[in-house]
Amino acid sequence: MRRLPRHKLRNIMFMFFGTGAWGLVLGFILPSMTPQPSSLPFYLTILGVVQLGLGGVFGWMYLTREPENVGSKRRRHRKSR
Repeated sequence: MRRLPRHKLRNIMFMFFGTGAWGLVLGFILPSMTPQPSSLPFYLTILGVVQLGLGGVFGWMYLTREPENVGSKRRRHRKSR
């Protein structure tokens, strides 16, 4: 997982945070809309928390990543010419 490009890692992080927030909001709003009690909102809330946790893990990987050395790419291109 450490070899993922920076932009893909950022996209994965935002996807997990977005679906986690969506699951939490839907899990808290859905019980007030349904007339009979159901376990579906509970599952949505729990899975939303799991998604937020995964977003936090990928965010930590994104933020603690070593910076890319831009100068080495330029040197490689000069040598290949």
